[in-house]
Amino acid sequence: MSQDMSSQWTGEFLLRYPLSQTLCPMHHAELFKAKMDLISLISRIGAKLFGGTNGGTGDEDNTDLSEYLTLLKNWYSTLPASLAPSAIIFPSQLKLHLLYHNVVINLCELLVASAKESEASRTSEEILAQLSHSRICFETIMRLYYLRHGFASADTYIAHDLAVLAFMALGKLKDGGGAPKEDSRSTLLLAAKGLGDQGRNYYFPFTLFHVINGEMSEEDTALLYQFMTSWKDDGVSKQVRAKHVQAQYPCDIVKITNYPDSKRLGNLIKQYADLAISEAQSPTNSEATNSP
Repeated sequence: MSQDMSSQWTGEFLLRYPLSQTLCPMHHAELFKAKMDLISLISRIGAKLFGGTNGGTGDEDNTDLSEYLTLLKNWYSTLPASLAPSAIIFPSQLKLHLLYHNVVINLCELLVASAKESEASRTSEEILAQLSHSRICFETIMRLYYLRHGFASADTYIAHDLAVLAFMALGKLKDGGGAPKEDSRSTLLLAAKGLGDQGRNYYFPFTLFHVINGEMSEEDTALLYQFMTSWKDDGVSKQVRAKHVQAQYPCDIVKITNYPDSKRLGNLIKQYADLAISEAQSPTNSEATNSP
């Protein structure tokens, strides 16, 4: 069904900000259709990568994956005017673009590795350009989201985007190349603070915050706590979190079809809990605890 035809029978939501008398249309019908079309593509990609194979590895059809990237780019290029990059302002619109770029990043990382193995240099360069573009767009949209809406309001979905942003920044800092170090540190601090703010509403981002905080340098951690209240996280809290967080959420994954179980959030939390128990039982900590 065309967008013109759908607009004749779908309703509309009008918003008015407290300090304005102007009514702003949400363009909900266009947003819903675009989101369903994107999710349909994502579902097909997931079936291609994980359906009918041994863990989604070894049987990948690289040509088909390249075609999926083309389909994603076609979806993006045919978005209605209300969802153009220059027009999006509402959280739901920004999240739609974040989802698109997140999927493109994951798909390009797969295709780059495959292109290097087949020595297809031209294809690899084109995919690398798209990968770099989507990473830049993802970070830019996250910063715009923060400036317009902030990360403090309860939002279960934004935690994933914040985690993606944080691990992207951590990867840049560990590689030591590409973007200037200060830019990557700024991005990391923004994402970590966002997870910390969301962690006051939900347990899942609270857990992700401590996972990422554990990967940060002491200097970055000290700088982070200049902008947010430090949370005391003793050994008991870590053990309780390890007991109740049974999450299969993959943390810091580069290749989406092949990742170790050690990267699962639940397993990472258990590792931190075991470390906390060992530290609590060490003679040094016992003496420190018993000292006046």
